[in-house]
Amino acid sequence: MSAGFVELLHERAETAPDRLALEFALGEDTRLRLDHAALDRRARAVAALVQDRLAPGGRVLIVHQPGPDYVAAFLGCLYAGAVAVPLYPPTGARGRDRLAAVIADAGAELALADRDFLTGPAGARHGLDADGTVYWAAGDDIDPARAEDWTGHRPRLDDLAFLQYTSGSTGRPKGVMVSHGNLVHNSAVLARTLGLTEDSRGVSWLPPYHDMGLIGGILQPLHTGFPCTLLSPLAFMYRPARWLHELTRTRATVTAAPDFAYGEAVRRVTPEDRRALDLSALRHALVGAEPVRGATLDRFAETFESSGFRRSAFVPCYGLAEATLFVSGAARDAGEPARLRVERAALDAGRAVVATDGPQTRELVGCGWATDEDLLLVADPASGRPLPEGEVGEVWVSGPTVALGYWQRPRQTRDTFAARAAGHPGRAFLRTGDLGFRHGADLFLTGRDDDLMIVRGRNHYAPDLEQTAEAAHPALQPARSAAFAVDDAAGSRIVLVHEVRGRLDGDDVAGITAAVRESVADGHGVSVDDVVLVRLGAIPRTSSGKIRRSECRTRWLAGDLTPVAAPPAAPPAAARPSAALPSDLLRLVTAELGTAPAALDPDVPLVAQGLDSLRAVRLLAALREEHKVTVPLAALLGGLTARQLVGLPQCDRQESAGLRQRGPQEPVGLPQCDPQESAGLRQREPQEPVGLPQCDPQESAGLRQQGPQEPVGLPQCDRQEPGGPPQQEPREPAAGGPPGLTAAQERMWLLDQMGAGGAYHIVGGLDITGPLDTDVFQECLSRLIATTPALRSVFPAGPDGLPTAEVRPAGDSHRPTVVDLPGPQDEPGRAERARDLLSRLAAEPFDLAA
Repeated sequence: MSAGFVELLHERAETAPDRLALEFALGEDTRLRLDHAALDRRARAVAALVQDRLAPGGRVLIVHQPGPDYVAAFLGCLYAGAVAVPLYPPTGARGRDRLAAVIADAGAELALADRDFLTGPAGARHGLDADGTVYWAAGDDIDPARAEDWTGHRPRLDDLAFLQYTSGSTGRPKGVMVSHGNLVHNSAVLARTLGLTEDSRGVSWLPPYHDMGLIGGILQPLHTGFPCTLLSPLAFMYRPARWLHELTRTRATVTAAPDFAYGEAVRRVTPEDRRALDLSALRHALVGAEPVRGATLDRFAETFESSGFRRSAFVPCYGLAEATLFVSGAARDAGEPARLRVERAALDAGRAVVATDGPQTRELVGCGWATDEDLLLVADPASGRPLPEGEVGEVWVSGPTVALGYWQRPRQTRDTFAARAAGHPGRAFLRTGDLGFRHGADLFLTGRDDDLMIVRGRNHYAPDLEQTAEAAHPALQPARSAAFAVDDAAGSRIVLVHEVRGRLDGDDVAGITAAVRESVADGHGVSVDDVVLVRLGAIPRTSSGKIRRSECRTRWLAGDLTPVAAPPAAPPAAARPSAALPSDLLRLVTAELGTAPAALDPDVPLVAQGLDSLRAVRLLAALREEHKVTVPLAALLGGLTARQLVGLPQCDRQESAGLRQRGPQEPVGLPQCDPQESAGLRQREPQEPVGLPQCDPQESAGLRQQGPQEPVGLPQCDRQEPGGPPQQEPREPAAGGPPGLTAAQERMWLLDQMGAGGAYHIVGGLDITGPLDTDVFQECLSRLIATTPALRSVFPAGPDGLPTAEVRPAGDSHRPTVVDLPGPQDEPGRAERARDLLSRLAAEPFDLAA
């Protein structure tokens, strides 16, 4: 381990300037290619700006969207000797709160973000920097000529490179300190383990804010010297086939994704897409970041075998941010990943006993073993004694891959990074908190230390119970549950919190609860004392999407987990003749709904007839392909009927597909429109109604009578009248994103998938002179809500992880809270009290799903 990243990349820019470094897929057919010289220039230009503001070692927030500006900002921090702090761009109050907490914890003095974020409404950054110590700069506006102003800097290998912020058990973010030496060593180990060379070719869609996407998808390819194509994470979420098509187009040899991504590809890549795939060049398909399931590997291998995929390409891996990224994994050029079936009862007792297939067994997938200078142990967490093969213990790691500790948390660093193992004097070990055992040449993970529950003398692993429970009923969301134990006077009890899809009544809840208890009792011989069914997104997760069971337990004990509501079931709509619909449109709609043509009601919203998010996305694609008609996803899921689809204007096919050519400075995967307008956050004149589109006032309030052909939820504004002011061009769909979603909505969707989501709060006020009749105000508000389905819409996630929409009945509207601020209008401090009240209201959680 000699040259650091800065030295290596700068040298490669001089010796191989024209060699492709990174390719950014900005759309289906739009790509930005950066060779090593161009990437080096961008990094030096950013570094010059950073050096103007900070001395080496200063912390720099990187709040860019995924894309070339994000990569340039991160590398620019390394070139300047600064400490990069990559973070999701904040959305909503929760996102801003987390970013503010990181700013305070890291002591950041400079932040690099997209110009759109910096020029947006002040509320987007409200409260982020209370003392005004952070200088905000637009990283996408840096003059490329500034590259010549860079003062050459060569960080030492033990210098801090970046802070990887994770969610602590209490929800407070904590920064893992990753050094330049950590990055170089981990990248080199990955290359040796997989046999990567300059002739390799990579594709990654993983978010660049965390170790797997940042190091595995960007830094490792740059270190080894092979090109990698980067997609927007949203492109994969919207259409997993994009990932596989890029693998085919580039003849990629290596890619990586969590277990769930391979399952999404199986479920959502169509037979037509599969026929166009050629995955025969793929040698390494890494699987990590969450438990690896053998069933997922089987389904993917079987589904894509005809596309040239080889089962031997799978490389199950184990790693964590505290060990930079990669700890273990084994490439098997001939043969499949190691799999082992063990007796469940013996595993609960701390031993791995090989078993044949059966209901009381559990299959595990091996994750290789550490090599080179890194040492991997399975140890008794109480004594530090290394355990023999087949005994379950805590996984400990030592070596150059282990990070430096937690930023400004000496006690936690000491407890986690300084364990001592018997027989290894002078070595410090990282206590991972993960449980597993060694069998042959592989590490098999069984759960986490805080996943272990001891009930009546028997050990039970939370992931084991959760996996059994989720198969008990189709309404239970896969991989969205948390099992934990609580102790009371009666002993230890098991609680299972599980997210559910759809709206359930009391009978539904009773049936699901009984099914879960029966399934867990049959599979594990233990009873679940409390089954708590919650809405989608209610279970806390880390920023990388892992379930935070200890935090879930804390919330349950505090009574902060609200079970799903049980509203009365709505009576089914009577079927109406659908003969009035064109036959081809009728065929498309009924095919996606999975219903008979005679059962389709043309005047009932499609969402009320079984249209979920996945079916909506497919229907949108079919409408664009066969009818050249584009419909915003929000409208389709917000109350659009089959009859209203008839007569929608045709559009330019390329526009509707979101394939417009984009410039190199445009963020990947975001719509090309005014971001403030798209988020509903444009600065308004004092007399403009808050949050309403700027068109005919009656139309903007949703009060104009709609015709039967007009789509519900779309503003009925006239286009530019002769001699009138120019109207804003219609927004284009994002490249690889759902048509019609705004940039803010897309970010919220993606961040929620990754466990870092939130909701926008739009705060404003009307200054009304004279007395306020609250009854009249309520009546006006009720009429507005009744005539505007968008105001009655909620947006829970569907079974495929994409957003769905439900339109609530008009009677569900709430009454506004009246707060009286007594005193004369010109009383000193009265306006300030009103602003404080609004600020408190703005900070309250806003549940988009309910």
